[in-house]
Amino acid sequence: ALVADLEEFTAPADRPAARGRIVALFDECRAQGVVAATRINKLEDCGLEDLAGVMPGAPDAVFLPHAESAEQIAALDRAITAHETALGLPLGSTEIVPTLESALGVVRALAILSASPRVSSCLLAAEDLSANLGAERAPDGIELHALRARFLVDCVAADCVPIDCPFNFRDTAALEADLRWARRLGLESKCATFAGQIATI
Repeated sequence: ALVADLEEFTAPADRPAARGRIVALFDECRAQGVVAATRINKLEDCGLEDLAGVMPGAPDAVFLPHAESAEQIAALDRAITAHETALGLPLGSTEIVPTLESALGVVRALAILSASPRVSSCLLAAEDLSANLGAERAPDGIELHALRARFLVDCVAADCVPIDCPFNFRDTAALEADLRWARRLGLESKCATFAGQIATI
């Protein structure tokens, strides 16, 4: 899956143009058999504008950052349904992938994952979650081990695919060790922000 990011990786001034480029990118994804997804901003920021801009491309999935309540997921579900109806897309065809980036989001995971039938997977963040906890990040990832294990349990209980947090260090040996730990735990899906990590994953 390729997730075109309209949040942290796209400057606010660039978002209007980026939305149209992402619609075109979705066609390239499908031509290569890749799941076409995007991460919008929070709905209370410019997330609704992001959604309106990308829905003509019929995304396979929409990632919602900073998910902390079932109400946020329900609101996004309603907005997606309205766009699917207006565009003649199959109702329910767009998945929602919440991103848990705070202690509150982790504590409420089961409610968030059960808030809509569109939710079939979930992503655990790394940097923002660590910052929220006041944790110190290091390549061995020990500071997030307990939360990653809890995240897996919540996702399995909700019958959702857990997408493990990205490894944001350019250290191949540490990445391999982290992946071995995650796989032994039971995680089978990983987020990457560096293309060079994909082969190792």
